[in-house]
Amino acid sequence: MHGLAGAGEGVGVERRDGMRDKILRFVAERGGAVTFVELERFLGADSQGDQVLASEDSAAVLLWSGMSAGFRAAIVELIGEELIAMHETRSLVYAIDGGGLDLPVARGRYRYVHPRWRPVVLDLGEAAYG
Repeated sequence: MHGLAGAGEGVGVERRDGMRDKILRFVAERGGAVTFVELERFLGADSQGDQVLASEDSAAVLLWSGMSAGFRAAIVELIGEELIAMHETRSLVYAIDGGGLDLPVARGRYRYVHPRWRPVVLDLGEAAYG
C-alpha cells in the first residue's frame, strides 16, 4: 500500500532486529488492527524520536511521526518483506486508543501541499502466513 524508503540507515542491526521481532509478535498476538499508539505504548521509549513515516502518494501525507530511527526502520522492513501490512482506518480508532497526529486527516489520494495525516492500522502480511 505504501512505498517506504530508507529502512535501516544508521540503525544497529541487532537493535533493529529485536524491535522487528517485538513488533511482529505484538501484531500477531493482538490479531492485527494495531495502531501506532498501541505500538508506542508497548515499545516504550525505544519507539520515540524525530523520524516520520510518509505515504508514497505524497510526502505531505504522514502515516506517523515522532518515531525513533529503529522503530521506523523496523516498520519499513516488515512491510517490505510483507510480514506486516498497513490498512487505512478511521481517526476514531486512534482517538479510542488515546492518540493520533494533530493534523487534518487526508481524504483521498491527493498530492497535498500542507501536511495531512492518514490513519492506518497494522495487520499481519501475506508472508507471515507462509
